[in-house]
Amino acid sequence: MKTSNSAGVCVLVKSQALLQQSEKNIDFSPGPSGVVLNQLRFRPFLAALGLVLCVFVASSAFAAPQVTTLVATGVAVTNATLNGEVIPGSLETRAWFEYGTTTNYGNRTATNTLAPSLIANAVSNLIAVVLPGTTYHFRLVATNSDGITLGADRILGNGAPHTFSGADPGLGLDLQGSFLYALNIGNTNLAPGLVVDANFTAETVPGVSITTLSNPLGTINNWNVYSTLSPPSIDNQRLFQAMQSIHWAQAPDRLQVQLSGLQIGNSYQLQLIFIEEGNYNRVFDVKADGITLIPNFRLQDYGPPAITPVVIPYLFTAGNTNILIELGGGYGGSDTNPILSALTLEVLRPAVTTLTATGVTATNATLNAQVNPDNLTTKVWFQYGVTTNYGSYSATNTLIPASTTLAVSNLIAGLSPGSMYHFRVVATNSGGIAVGADKIFGDGVPHTFSGPEPGLGLDLQGNFIYAVNVGTNGAPGFIGDANFTAETVSGVTVTTRSNVLGTINNWVTNNFGTTPDDIHLNQAMDSIHWAQGPDYLQVYLTGLQIGTSYQLQLMFIEQGYNRVFDVDFNGATITSNFRLTDYGPYMTPIVIPHVFTATNSTALIELGGGVGAGYHDPILSAFTLEALAPVVATPVPFQLVGTSSISGGAFQLSFTNLSGLGFTVLGTTNLALPLSSWTVLGSPVETPPGSGNYQFTDSQATNLVSRFYQVRSP
Repeated sequence: MKTSNSAGVCVLVKSQALLQQSEKNIDFSPGPSGVVLNQLRFRPFLAALGLVLCVFVASSAFAAPQVTTLVATGVAVTNATLNGEVIPGSLETRAWFEYGTTTNYGNRTATNTLAPSLIANAVSNLIAVVLPGTTYHFRLVATNSDGITLGADRILGNGAPHTFSGADPGLGLDLQGSFLYALNIGNTNLAPGLVVDANFTAETVPGVSITTLSNPLGTINNWNVYSTLSPPSIDNQRLFQAMQSIHWAQAPDRLQVQLSGLQIGNSYQLQLIFIEEGNYNRVFDVKADGITLIPNFRLQDYGPPAITPVVIPYLFTAGNTNILIELGGGYGGSDTNPILSALTLEVLRPAVTTLTATGVTATNATLNAQVNPDNLTTKVWFQYGVTTNYGSYSATNTLIPASTTLAVSNLIAGLSPGSMYHFRVVATNSGGIAVGADKIFGDGVPHTFSGPEPGLGLDLQGNFIYAVNVGTNGAPGFIGDANFTAETVSGVTVTTRSNVLGTINNWVTNNFGTTPDDIHLNQAMDSIHWAQGPDYLQVYLTGLQIGTSYQLQLMFIEQGYNRVFDVDFNGATITSNFRLTDYGPYMTPIVIPHVFTATNSTALIELGGGVGAGYHDPILSAFTLEALAPVVATPVPFQLVGTSSISGGAFQLSFTNLSGLGFTVLGTTNLALPLSSWTVLGSPVETPPGSGNYQFTDSQATNLVSRFYQVRSP
């Protein structure tokens, strides 16, 4: 049986024995589980032998499991192992971790089942897809049938120390990116050199000041003989050199490091690197610009001294052109002298690469890119259009912080068949904006067109070197910006390799429409040249400017043959086994676009060859050659759409811009101040995401007579 208060249960083994309660329940001191045990004593009253067995059970008020949340380990870019200890007590117990970016948590790990026990059981859970640069809170939770117990809150991520085991990615340090500083602290004459992307210098480089508040700066050049970084690469050897010395301050003094040259509004990652030489039980606070990152930082909490290197990462947006790091203070250890071995300061911004478009059809294409968010939440999109002014935008992608390269793709639709599209990737985060190289799609991909106007499949806007009616001496004239001439114009030769050039002056009767442009296009497409297969039809062009980019458009229409051939440009095949009937029924006009940068003043186009069933006699109706303008970035449209005062005296402003961009709002009450002296107030929020509508609320405007605002990108 179990009594209502879970007191002792005694079993009488000789039923005839008369038992009498001789003493009341007596409270005893806490048992090994830290809970109070109650004993119920009985004593035999008669001579008859009676055996009483008493079982001790914890009081229900103390029977819930005991938990201790421990330091996270194995903290990598997107993973961490959460650790704790649980004393289940006398009942089967379930334990898990809660974690999240606030103390509301919101996520939980898998559940661990623990058998009854009065000793501490280690509990660990690996969590993945955590966000680098974000502070995570976590705690251990355990429950059994007698109650639930919540462990203390701990943090991991931004500002939380963790161990590392080498220079390579994934071993605990982030040494990939663009580094403003990478310093060997202590040995002022040693510059270890490049470790991955971080060029470790001596601390004496410009922009760095290392001091204490009042006492002389302590220096030990051979602080630690740590050499277990694995594998024994050049990067690890240089990292070992950077960590081999320290500066230190005599407590209660503080070790100070000031770094200058920061850009206000840009995001940075600071990494403070430590290693302990001996069993000093050292403890101190770590601060950046007056903010305590880690109170009572104790190196021994993270592993044995002399073999455990520890890093404290800190991501921040610069509100000033310098940052002050302070080590010192703290309590609870036998030694409060702060130390520092090395540090890095990385400028965070995305890195982007525009890749080739895939899945190109007459009206659709998938645009592709690679983006490294550099440990910040990053917005990514594509700009695209028929010129390098672009004008259209894909949907915005939000990338979680990571230090690895991520693939980004967007399907775009509603394209104009026959148009050559330019596109590039754009990425932005609080570290800045990055714009990828311009690329094109549609190059060499045949597609149909239905008329001369923009959006109907041909690109007839721009600066045309040649626009030629092939097959007759007719000169149709202007179609858009392209002045179509006869093929006899200077600089153009149309011929075959060996046979007679075939000509059909009235190959088809076109009907593009009734406008002057339509009528001229009808004329340009109504005749052809052709070559008897296996011969090649050749078009030789002169007058090109080396280094200039051009767009070639080859224009075809089939009257009634299953024709197939290759299309070559300067000896390279741009379209193999081109079969006109693959793109529509007979009388469907087709264009093959090709963009190239001239490496010679001449170009040779050849049509012929090909494999498969069908005629191998190539044909050509017309072509254009356009000189492409260089890439010109367009200003970002910005429009203020609203200002208002809201409850409590706060002030709100709203504006529109491109979706996914990053902005910073600055404020001042004195317009005479230079912009560098304005106060950084924060970042607007895009509401809703993807809308291009931004809103910023200044809660500090309360009781101000006036305040002036500027919005900066980023």
